[in-house]
Amino acid sequence: MGFKRHQVRLMMGALFDLGMHKITLDDFKETLDGSKKIHLSHIAPASGLMLYRMELSKSES
Repeated sequence: MGFKRHQVRLMMGALFDLGMHKITLDDFKETLDGSKKIHLSHIAPASGLMLYRMELSKSES
């Protein structure tokens, strides 16, 4: 599965709304699994996003 247009910016906007108590944690979880759609009050600007850290663990297969 790939990313849809502006997906990371939308997810950051949803986390912003969660932090501002405009949506609940359950709302956020339901949007991730696709069972619910919400209207976001904020979409993160592309200019401020950067990958800070990434950690991977070895697969046991």
